[in-house]
Amino acid sequence: MNKKRFYIISSTLLLIGLFAGVVQYIGVIDTIYAAINNPGHSWSQMECNSMLCIDEANNQVIIENLKIKGKLYDESGLSVSDTANLRFTSDGIIWDTPLTWTGSVHGTIDCNNIGGIVVDGGSGTICKINSSTVPTGWTQAAHWQRYSLATWGGDSCGEYMSTAPTEFNNQVAICISPGVEINPGPTGCIENVWDDGTSRGHPRYIASYVYDCATYRTEIGVF
Repeated sequence: MNKKRFYIISSTLLLIGLFAGVVQYIGVIDTIYAAINNPGHSWSQMECNSMLCIDEANNQVIIENLKIKGKLYDESGLSVSDTANLRFTSDGIIWDTPLTWTGSVHGTIDCNNIGGIVVDGGSGTICKINSSTVPTGWTQAAHWQRYSLATWGGDSCGEYMSTAPTEFNNQVAICISPGVEINPGPTGCIENVWDDGTSRGHPRYIASYVYDCATYRTEIGVF
């Protein structure tokens, strides 16, 4: 092979290589330009059907079937057991754990809405609220309550005193109204054995009893 033919072949190969490089370079530039000027379709440009629809105008995502692998978290980042329900609140979609006291139809959100806190009532969770009465739609859980006074009332001899728990627990309160004086006997508060065998001071009353009254009650457990 003479030098002239060698130079011709070498020059041809070089030109082919340069041409291929330029074509490749132009393709890269074209891809970058397209990406800059056409970044993709917006949500509103995507196809929408009854099974999957991203409705950008109404800020909605419609999904006919949703399969979740793992946990489902609510607005606050909470994921709970399978006994909870998702509820829509003013704070968003929130997991609501039901109260476990037998017969309860309320949950943690309901308890929060009446200003209460969820506590363990021994036989299930209940809602403890600062109230003397049971809110509408709720029921007192056994005798869970607290009073500001341990005793009050009574007659002039210190008999017929009402008694109640001053710590929040499951204890009955006995509220007594002395009523009408009968058989006063001797004056003063001397001890005397009554007809029912009890030894009490005078005067003697016909008393009425009310259990778990609202008087002096400051907390109550409900479900």
